[in-house]
Amino acid sequence: MNTRNLYWAGACAHCHQGRLIFQNDMTHRRLYVHCEECEWGWLHPSDVGDAEKGFLTLLQNFDTGDPTLEEIQQSEWRNYLTGSLRL
Repeated sequence: MNTRNLYWAGACAHCHQGRLIFQNDMTHRRLYVHCEECEWGWLHPSDVGDAEKGFLTLLQNFDTGDPTLEEIQQSEWRNYLTGSLRL
């Protein structure tokens, strides 16, 4: 069984319930965060607190994966990492 490491960047500004999980958009080669509860996402750290600047990730067509801690630390998201979970 494979172990997954998930990292998050605080709480969702859209639903105020879920954590913003880091995801790797492998199609466009970029990191973004998406809410584990409502599936709302943000592409840029400066937009995370504004629900109007987010998007419904389920309506997007791109492949995703879990980024490594190193990928997050080397991105514009590095200062937004607030927690992690091993599954």
